[in-house]
Amino acid sequence: SVQISCEIKGTSRSANMRAQHTTRFPPARRKERRRKRGAAAYPARMKVRLTSRGLRARLDDLELAALNRGEPLEVAAAWPGGGWRLVLDPATAQTAGTAGDLRVGVREVLAGLNDPAREGVRVEGPPRVDIEKEFGPQHG
Repeated sequence: SVQISCEIKGTSRSANMRAQHTTRFPPARRKERRRKRGAAAYPARMKVRLTSRGLRARLDDLELAALNRGEPLEVAAAWPGGGWRLVLDPATAQTAGTAGDLRVGVREVLAGLNDPAREGVRVEGPPRVDIEKEFGPQHG
């Protein structure tokens, strides 16, 4: 089962949205499952900020590792009558969107994301998408 939580903060001009999905397991089984599967079993924690000029996605180290393995990252929030979804896809270099769905191809900017000297990359739109790295002690 999947649980989606979403916090919305801001004004009509911008919304700071953070969505994450987690698989429900008792705490003891959750740690055991992570050890067996590795990085792919960690819940997606990508932070997304929407503004009138575009959006910003912030990735942690495990999400960057998933992109390097060729796995797309997805974050979504649904509500009655609508919702939105963002997919970062390492298999393509195209950006395409319809209604509340946006698929951003990151194949051509993945090398820049892997460069330790860079904090992030920009995918020109429309919409403009800034992808930043946010590595911290959360997995220590």
